[in-house]
Amino acid sequence: MPRATPSASTPRTRPSIPSEAASRSPGLATVPPKLGWIDMMLDDVDEYWRRVFTFSPFTVWFNLTGQPATMLPLGTSQDGLPLAVQCVARYGDEATLFRLAAQLEAARPWIGRRPKLAG
Repeated sequence: MPRATPSASTPRTRPSIPSEAASRSPGLATVPPKLGWIDMMLDDVDEYWRRVFTFSPFTVWFNLTGQPATMLPLGTSQDGLPLAVQCVARYGDEATLFRLAAQLEAARPWIGRRPKLAG
């Protein structure tokens, strides 16, 4: 499959990643909100975007620039809800993220973790 070619403006708008293979940030700014809090059908579009950026201020930049990023549930809140770390690689380096995610899952498996509300 051919790789998408970034536009001429992409290098200027893409956040830069340090010389390490990947960078990290918090996954989200808060614990997961109640279902429906971020509702795409809100009449007030400004309120919708305020909620999106309040909850998820870190992921949007990589979604907009097309940089490879992944969220990994490496911790839990006091209520047992997943807390994520976002890992970001250089443009076009998805393979690094897959290797990193595999290593972190081997070190801190999450497949068996379930929040209390999930049963």
